[in-house]
Amino acid sequence: TIAPPNGQFGVVIKSPYVVVEGMLVEASNRYAVDINETDNVTIRDCVLHDGTNNNNGGGVRLLRADHNLLIDNRIHTNAIGVNLARDADFNRLQNNPILDDGGRQTVGFFARDTDGDSLIKNTIVGSRRGLSFQGVNNPAGNGHVVRNTIIDDVDVCIDLSKAIGSTFSYSDY
Repeated sequence: TIAPPNGQFGVVIKSPYVVVEGMLVEASNRYAVDINETDNVTIRDCVLHDGTNNNNGGGVRLLRADHNLLIDNRIHTNAIGVNLARDADFNRLQNNPILDDGGRQTVGFFARDTDGDSLIKNTIVGSRRGLSFQGVNNPAGNGHVVRNTIIDDVDVCIDLSKAIGSTFSYSDY
């Protein structure tokens, strides 16, 4: 179990080809796992929870990080379940329940200015927004794939703003 002091990240990864497996990470007021400017990281079979600092805390943040894999994790009770930000491209999220076990998390999955990310067999329950693809001055990204994903008990299921060429198939909303 990793329980960082208040205001700190649980695990910060800045090296490629790292595998984090079977960990319980409490996020305090930041992200449980922060993959920052590195590629080819795998997060598998972890429980990532209690990143509760509004828009600045959550389960996982990928910042300028490409070709990473999040698979078979339980991500719960966070302000943001998974946050892909600023050129976090071609990442794959597969078979992750992203749950809000209490208050209303801001968003289950949030992508901002990213391209080609795949969400396959994920479940998002209890958010204000289930999936959110957004951009500010730049497009939210091109070519995202969302397949076999369940989104339930959310205020807004899918929020698209400047997302081009995204594919949604075989999902239950």
